[in-house]
Amino acid sequence: MASSSTRAAGARWTARTVSGDRSGRAGELVGVRIQPGDLIVVDEDGIAVVPAAVEAAVVQRAWDKVHAENQVRDAIRGGMSATAAFAKFGVL
Repeated sequence: MASSSTRAAGARWTARTVSGDRSGRAGELVGVRIQPGDLIVVDEDGIAVVPAAVEAAVVQRAWDKVHAENQVRDAIRGGMSATAAFAKFGVL
């Protein structure tokens, strides 16, 4: 399998797009079917394979969640209770 790799500065994950066996065909990784262009995210908790067709939506939702978690952290640091922060932002 061939892949291209990127690593965000300071991040603990690596994203790779897989191009099968260099022929453009699909491949398989630990029993999961990987299509050319799929996003693979790896960290200490595991591996996620995101189909290329939904990559943009998944990445946007992940960034939205990170942003909301940052707001919760700041609100709690500012004196808001965790219960109130969850009620306001919907995440912890």
